[in-house]
Amino acid sequence: MGLAVLLFVLVGGRSLLKSASRHATVTAMAVALIALLATATVALYLLFRFGWHVPLAHPLSQFHIGWGAVGWIGGLVIGVAYQVVPMFQITPEYPRWLRRGLVPGLGALLVLWPLVSNTPLNEVVGGIVMAMLVAFALQTLYLQQRRRRRLADVTLDFWRLSMVSLILAALAWLANLYSSHVALELAVGVLFLLGFAGSAVNGMLYKIVPFLIWLHLNMRLQQNGRRQVKVPNMKQVIPARPARWQFRLHLTALLILLIGIGTGTVVVPPAIIGLAWLASSGLLWWNLLQALQVYRRVLLEAV
Repeated sequence: MGLAVLLFVLVGGRSLLKSASRHATVTAMAVALIALLATATVALYLLFRFGWHVPLAHPLSQFHIGWGAVGWIGGLVIGVAYQVVPMFQITPEYPRWLRRGLVPGLGALLVLWPLVSNTPLNEVVGGIVMAMLVAFALQTLYLQQRRRRRLADVTLDFWRLSMVSLILAALAWLANLYSSHVALELAVGVLFLLGFAGSAVNGMLYKIVPFLIWLHLNMRLQQNGRRQVKVPNMKQVIPARPARWQFRLHLTALLILLIGIGTGTVVVPPAIIGLAWLASSGLLWWNLLQALQVYRRVLLEAV
């Protein structure tokens, strides 16, 4: 796995170095790749040092979590947002100061954080990191309110859920500083990974996959001289109704999991939580499979 991550970082880094673009997304991707490499390196060291019994309180464990969550996942989602939120959600651009400074600033703080882990500055640096993430979430919600198209859109709903989850994750982290509790620690992880990152990725699949299918169908048909064949639009590739149902299942699964964390298995059995996520993931898989069937059907019609 370590070699696979190294290869991915090298190939990705080479592509970024060759890119002529100076967009803030390129910088964010570079920081995210560095964070991924740092995360994987520390993970391998901890694995060889402790095996499967890595102490979570170990400073390197905290380093691994911070760089993996904030640096890699956070940097990746933020960098992609600079492009896809204005493009697909028809919003104004993110402010220049935020695009230029947010992800590099997070990277610098992540370098500083382990150095002050045993000092009173630990909570200060952590608080600044969380404040920066909340600022990004609030700015995204503000831009979405100013979008030029006021039509209902499931991707927009996924991203709103993502941003709200990021804000709640930061608040849960802050609350855990003053009232350390296992439930709060778990809530931070669930809200960040499944609420923030999972919702953003899930939502973008409903834009990127239909767009790529539409684009490739147009290119293939033009190359084959089949311009008379009608290419379905993006909303026909994945209709809004099944995508909307999958969003509802995703939201329900997230809420059930959070309730389970807060109340224990007496209220929500683990099997119910698992089935909820299975239903959400299963419907996402089905929707993507149907999009693939649309692609194949149009190509067969063009033969």
